[in-house]
Amino acid sequence: YDNIYCSNIFLHRVFKRSFNNGVNVTQTVAGNGLIGNASNRLSTPRGIFVNTKLQLYVADSGNNRIQLFDRDQSNGST
Repeated sequence: YDNIYCSNIFLHRVFKRSFNNGVNVTQTVAGNGLIGNASNRLSTPRGIFVNTKLQLYVADSGNNRIQLFDRDQSNGST
């Protein structure tokens, strides 16, 4: 899959950097940059985990929850 994921606690987002086909593309895969507790927002995301189905788990530390983001979905579930 040639991707690397990074959480940014100050921008309240999780980014994915793809290295497929020689094209380096960075995209936001969780959070929208605004702090909050809505399903599409994060507050100081710290830990992340990606499973084999490319589902993203985010330790949303500022909201004391774990959010699950299905592949290509901007809204997570707690």
